[in-house]
Amino acid sequence: MTNPFVFASPVERPPQFVDRESELRALVGLMRSGQGAVLISPRRYGKTSLLRRAVIDASRDRTIRAGMCSLAEVLAAQGAKGVAERIASTVLFGPMGGLEGKLKGFQRLAAGLRPRLVLTTGDDGRPKLALEGAPAEGDWSQAVADTVVVLAGLRKENLKPVLVIDEFQRAEELVPGFGWVFKDLTDRVEGLSLVLAGSKRHAMQQLADGPLQRVGAPMYLQKIERGIMVRHLLGLSGAAGKRMAEPVAERIYDLMDGVPRDVHELAFWAFEVAGNQMAVSLEHVEAGLETALGIRSDGYAARLNALAPVQGGVVVRLAHGAQPEPYAQAFMGAVGAKSTTSMRKALAALVEAELVERSPEGPWRLSDPMLRHWLVRRAQA
Repeated sequence: MTNPFVFASPVERPPQFVDRESELRALVGLMRSGQGAVLISPRRYGKTSLLRRAVIDASRDRTIRAGMCSLAEVLAAQGAKGVAERIASTVLFGPMGGLEGKLKGFQRLAAGLRPRLVLTTGDDGRPKLALEGAPAEGDWSQAVADTVVVLAGLRKENLKPVLVIDEFQRAEELVPGFGWVFKDLTDRVEGLSLVLAGSKRHAMQQLADGPLQRVGAPMYLQKIERGIMVRHLLGLSGAAGKRMAEPVAERIYDLMDGVPRDVHELAFWAFEVAGNQMAVSLEHVEAGLETALGIRSDGYAARLNALAPVQGGVVVRLAHGAQPEPYAQAFMGAVGAKSTTSMRKALAALVEAELVERSPEGPWRLSDPMLRHWLVRRAQA
């Protein structure tokens, strides 16, 4: 039996793609109407899967010709030049290439860009784009702006170009002020749909409250409703030949705090542990959790040991329950914080490291449910 649960990479098609119907409908609607969006999501909530599915669905619209809608993923970009190359490549091999063919699209784009755009062939035989030259500081963001302006020119041909940038906060980290570049673009370029998304929530919120405030409709990705996710798990497991009772799926969801990516991972390991048996049981879920924690153990230990004492104390205490008042004397004393200033710095560092977060209800909690279970088990050992 092939394990149906995918967690290590984004998914974009049924049956692995689950729900998000309202978010998908909203995104595609904005793309079709030439409007933008700023999408903020915690990590592991399925943001990239949603973006990829939205690009597929928008590309099916008769008013958005095939290739007019493209997704640039900049998380792995190295330096400001890398960000500029990825976005320019997305435009060239997406909307521009889809319109006129790769070579003509390249010539049209390259004519208006500085630094110089060079089209080569990669090791895999596919076209590869590079930006050459040693521009002064700030020129890389201008190169991206010029690229987007060229893309917006397609509106004159009654086409609807859409540019989606995933992990936008990474671009801002590498090119400070990048958000203001896109603010300026939306102010002077009409009819171009820009979807800017990110999963470093606090960084994206700062951008949304600043330069991206009026760039597009604000969207916040939430957890998938428990009942919907449970039915999804039951359907996938059953279609793959193993029964899964509703309480089993509910247990998987609850153990992972409803975080979509983590729910799918625990379901994967439970399915694996079940082996040739015809049903996934609660015992398989517990054994699957142990498997998942086991392969993480060394990494978690190294990360915990690398934290400053107060930061480590906060992480350990939050593993045993959310904390509504981290500045209370009892909590600060328990984690070794000598002042509210030291506590504030510790929380800021942990948020930046994406180890803790403040829940919508207010209390502080660990961001990773797997880490929480690992810490609880370590304390009990």
